[in-house]
Amino acid sequence: MKHLLNKTLTVKHVAALFIIPIAIIAMIMAFSTGGEPIKKPSKIVEKKDSVGKIVLVDTSAMGLLKAYVDSLNNDPHLRGGSWSYYLTDVDSGKPIVAIDIDRGLVPASTMKVVTTGTALSLLGTGFHFTTLLQYDGTIDAATHTLNGNIYIHGGGDPTLGSETFGSSPGKVASGWANAIKKLGIDSIAGSIIGDAESFDRDPVPGGWSWTD
Repeated sequence: MKHLLNKTLTVKHVAALFIIPIAIIAMIMAFSTGGEPIKKPSKIVEKKDSVGKIVLVDTSAMGLLKAYVDSLNNDPHLRGGSWSYYLTDVDSGKPIVAIDIDRGLVPASTMKVVTTGTALSLLGTGFHFTTLLQYDGTIDAATHTLNGNIYIHGGGDPTLGSETFGSSPGKVASGWANAIKKLGIDSIAGSIIGDAESFDRDPVPGGWSWTD
């Protein structure tokens, strides 16, 4: 038994002090939300717009995202253009933001996110594309002649000869020439063959526009 404000409270009194406020709060929630739980309040702040008028702005992460999407949707520079945006809750599958999601669009560079994610998942982070320099036949040591063919077996390396990665077509060709010389070859009684068998014969989908 505890004493509060010089009054003695029994266990029943203490329970009533907790139950009554909880019941009142529950009633308020039910009437204000139609029985649904109150959503987490947004961070609403007052700001002045371009003409000095006070407006309410939701500065929560979701509020800022929706405001940015709305600004794009209403941007006069995009008038006549086509775009869409879709954000969904992974667990429930319910859309959070959906802008013109049924419109068919030509994929742009954002699709690189999909291909990059797929490559990381299937190939792993340590995967490297390789280009193989191969040969068949025999090497005549006396004449330094390859009686056969040299094959350049492509592996789809997007960095091959790329200046972005510190290379160039000339550096690649010089590296191959040096590798051939180290084998004791200075002449070829055959052909240099580009081998693209790692990929389909028709790598360009038929539905692509010719400008792509």
